[in-house]
Parts: sequence; structure tokens; C-alpha cells
Amino acid sequence: MNETFQTVKNVHNASCGKPPKVNTGPAGGYTGYFENPYGEQWLLRWLGTEDVVHLYGGDIGWDNPQNIPLPPIPTQDNLGFVTEHLQESLTILLNQPEQLWLAGCMMAIAMRRRM
Repeated sequence: MNETFQTVKNVHNASCGKPPKVNTGPAGGYTGYFENPYGEQWLLRWLGTEDVVHLYGGDIGWDNPQNIPLPPIPTQDNLGFVTEHLQESLTILLNQPEQLWLAGCMMAIAMRRRM
């Protein structure tokens, strides 16, 4: 089945730039979306073939994604690696719900790479 199941409206004004158009792309990639109660929107995209994950947000300018290096592939001994990796890699401030969402996305990417 190849149907669109989500369309998201941009709630940011034009000064934040134009949000990216996202096609889920090749198999093995990952896309995540988050919106908090204040209308702050985040889009995470990993193409499955790159060494970085792209984090887009209206608050940082849609045209200026934060590129985060891929997390290490986890083993049973280092499952807490995602939080440490994000603390070292991020150059933007996120609140706790945003951090939890991002950590979940990064964990999903790391686990997918392990398969």
C-alpha cells in the first residue's frame, strides 16, 4: 500500500522559511514529526544512506536544519548512549518533551541500523 496518511500544516510565519517537502524516500530511512501544545513543529529525516540525521524546525528556520551525526549502533551494554550522543551533538536548545521525542527517534534509527 502506498497512500499518504498524514499532511501537516505549517503554523510558523514566512520569516521562518519554507518547510521541507518530505517524501519517505528509500526503504530503510526514517521520518519523525513532533508538535507541542504551543505549535512548535519539528521534523526529523534520515534517508538511510547518509551519516547524518536532519532535524528541521520552524524555530530554527525551516531552511537551516540541524544535522546530527548518526548515533552509534547499540549493543545490550550501551542502551543509554542516545542521550549522551544528543548532548554532545546538538547545538540547539530543546525542552524536555522535544528531547524525549528526539531521543525516541534516534533510538529507532540506531536500532534499525543494527538490523
